[in-house]
Amino acid sequence: MGFEPKLDPLNPAYDQRLDHDIEIFCRHPYVVCHLHSRYEDKNWSEKEWLYLIRKMQQKGLSVLLTGGNGAAEKETLEALVKEVGNEEIKSVAGRLTFAQSAYLISKAKLFIGVDTATSHIAAATGYRP
Repeated sequence: MGFEPKLDPLNPAYDQRLDHDIEIFCRHPYVVCHLHSRYEDKNWSEKEWLYLIRKMQQKGLSVLLTGGNGAAEKETLEALVKEVGNEEIKSVAGRLTFAQSAYLISKAKLFIGVDTATSHIAAATGYRP
């Protein structure tokens, strides 16, 4: 057709405004973790995620947990936040648009996630660990 389409998930035309608590949290170096897939065989155990989160925090990184709007997923992430037990971890499950997720991932020091649409969004932002 004579043109090359371009995917730009960080297009300023999209709403990237974040809730104030998320903006404050992301002022320090952070990593984004997306823990859940709808397919159970792709998910890691809570024990594995706890180990990884604690290692990242030892390196001085805060941890931002992304996820869907499902009650079970939100409850799992909130339980993980409580288990870690400090201010350097936050769940934003169900609170972000795809554009906001892409924006936060593009600003993160690292993205870690199972095979989900969010992992593909990370790749689309050009993020490469």
